[in-house]
Amino acid sequence: MDDVTVVSFLFDLSTRESDRPRKMAEYLTLGQNLLSLPVNLYLIADPELVPSLKRYRELKGLAEKTVIRAIPLEATSYCRYYPKVDKHFTDGRFPEGLSKVKDSAWYHLISWTKFWVIGQALTQNPFNSTKFVWLDFGIFHLYRNQESSIQNFLIKVFNDILSDKVRIMVIRETYPSDIADRSEYYSKYQWRIGEGFFSGDHQSMTWYCQAFERELDNCLATGRPNLEGAIMGAIYAENKGRFSVYYGCYFDLITSYFRPLDSFRLARDNLSRCQEQGLWKEGLDYILPAWEAIDRGGTVPAPDQLFHFYDEALTISWYAGEGKLSGAAGQRMLNLYDHVRHNIIGDNWTRIKNNLALHNLLLPEEDS
Repeated sequence: MDDVTVVSFLFDLSTRESDRPRKMAEYLTLGQNLLSLPVNLYLIADPELVPSLKRYRELKGLAEKTVIRAIPLEATSYCRYYPKVDKHFTDGRFPEGLSKVKDSAWYHLISWTKFWVIGQALTQNPFNSTKFVWLDFGIFHLYRNQESSIQNFLIKVFNDILSDKVRIMVIRETYPSDIADRSEYYSKYQWRIGEGFFSGDHQSMTWYCQAFERELDNCLATGRPNLEGAIMGAIYAENKGRFSVYYGCYFDLITSYFRPLDSFRLARDNLSRCQEQGLWKEGLDYILPAWEAIDRGGTVPAPDQLFHFYDEALTISWYAGEGKLSGAAGQRMLNLYDHVRHNIIGDNWTRIKNNLALHNLLLPEEDS
């Protein structure tokens, strides 16, 4: 763990915007959980906040593992974009689905600034670390009354940082087709990546910071600024080989870190979307690992969930040109028939019968 540096920042937006929903006192309380971690810490903060942050680390006996730089938000790199972002929002180019109070121009800038701060940590590297972890300073708001167990969990994570890829949590898959029209993509809220916690080795994180800079330029070129999670999603869509991913939702951000890739829930969450958009090959990316997990007994869904999964697998694999897999899905649907026959009614049965007929399969009541 001595070769790991945790990176974060703390800027007080409430002194810049009076209507911020969360005040600095709450961030300081939450941040004590991060400050207590017995790990190398690189932090950039507003100058007036630095003395108390340093003092807390000293009281914990962690002064030698601590670098805290006093830099006001206005002196960070991406704040040069404030006039442009503010004008876009004033002109009505605000991402659909975001909060105009919480997700202000300043908040967009601060969301991007984490990559500038990571870049500073990588360049200075005061602890000669080979691996780096980004943690939002207020990350523990996700785990109230679980702080001690999450701190212990993070220690395990710090001993598991990969040496060749960036480790991120995917909330919703992103494909090149999703970002083909950047203007459309950035016009809406895009919560696709868990942006408050990610990690990698020095080389991978350096690449990630450079990729973020390039994609931020793409975002701004559309005239539709968006938060860092949207930009991270676009980077991921075009560079999947550079990432190691795990899946979860916002409240799983840390605790899902060791979750296997073959999440049945993730398949269920995304197969309908793949089917609606005709993303047949992409759908296979969900079907195959989930299928393997089911066969291994790694996940045991309810019969109706399984039936629906195989139903979608039949259709998607058929159109993806995987006839054998499609037929196997149909056969498994028949095996589940007695468990679900009373739960699925109406037009669904007609569609299901037609799909099964692609493989000359009949429901038992029709089988003569």
